[in-house]
Amino acid sequence: MHTQLDSESYAREIVRALALRAEQQFGSKLSGVFMLGSLAHGGFAPDSSDIDVALVLHEVDAETRGEVARLRDWAAANFDTPLAGRVSIFWSDLAHLETGAGQHMRLGAVDRADLLAFGVCMGGTDLSDRSALPTRDELVAEGAKFAVEKFTLEYVETPAEALISGGPRQATKYVLFPVRLLYTLHSGNIGLNEAAAQWYVSGKRAYFTLVQMAFEWRQRGSITGGEAIDEIRKFGPSLYAELFHELGNEPAISSMMREVFAERASKIDARGTMVS
Repeated sequence: MHTQLDSESYAREIVRALALRAEQQFGSKLSGVFMLGSLAHGGFAPDSSDIDVALVLHEVDAETRGEVARLRDWAAANFDTPLAGRVSIFWSDLAHLETGAGQHMRLGAVDRADLLAFGVCMGGTDLSDRSALPTRDELVAEGAKFAVEKFTLEYVETPAEALISGGPRQATKYVLFPVRLLYTLHSGNIGLNEAAAQWYVSGKRAYFTLVQMAFEWRQRGSITGGEAIDEIRKFGPSLYAELFHELGNEPAISSMMREVFAERASKIDARGTMVS
């Protein structure tokens, strides 16, 4: 049972307070403040979800990162809840929001798509109709870059016991992140947890039982050891190999990236963790 300090309603209070603080801190430089992520489009899980906020500024420069860090530190200092430690703030100027081009921004294609499709204006001007959504290939390319950097073989082979010991947030991210990227590959849409999990499970793809279990852990906010450890140990690396095989044949990303993914998939296969 969640207390007020770790509930969805309290997460929304944090966003409202952040929006007011941002208006005070940035003043006339601020165009709009938006709530993103599962708080905006649904599916917020108090034990697993981040609190995503985007600032759209009239100008962004090399100093903006530090200014945003001060805003995030303010939230952590003023809200006595683990939720405040999961505040993630993105930022952009108007031109970047419209085109995706520019320096010193932290609003990638996936987050731009989230803002434009689902963002809730919490302050300033609603700018969500300023641009067309990023294309399928833009979303795939960004997801592939994330996967190259994050989904190393060392990460893929994290012991199941270590994942479970970190609680539902760590374990569900391990399982659902590759599913979200697979969903984007096939649908061209951003990989929302619920939509991606439903797509994978309803399609009876190879590891749907693990994916269904992980989504339930996320919604329930708890995870039990034995069965979860067995499922992740048996099928976790194979789920990543499934993603790597598909990315290894994806024309929207560079040949160098395709080679990296093909190599990682073959190594997982060769170690006998791929289950047919």
